[in-house]
Amino acid sequence: PVVARAAAGLRELVDDDVGAAVHGASADDFAQAISTVINEGHMARSLAARRRACGYDWTHVLPRQLALYRALMQGESFHQEPTPSHASSHDMYRSA
Repeated sequence: PVVARAAAGLRELVDDDVGAAVHGASADDFAQAISTVINEGHMARSLAARRRACGYDWTHVLPRQLALYRALMQGESFHQEPTPSHASSHDMYRSA
């Protein structure tokens, strides 16, 4: 599982499914988040974090990027569609 500061792009990557996004900045805030992650569903979060990370593997990212570039070069528009591994906030490109 992941414990990260809920700031910038991290808040889009880290949620309760894969760990904890810490909104405060104190050591106590981080200690509480770490304790929660360890004591509540550690294995489920570990598996979810691994699945989500695998979605960023180049074997997945590169084909999406190439499809995006090809479509844009052909004048097609693109819209973003949620990925199956993290439908709440991660985007995958698909031809419109």
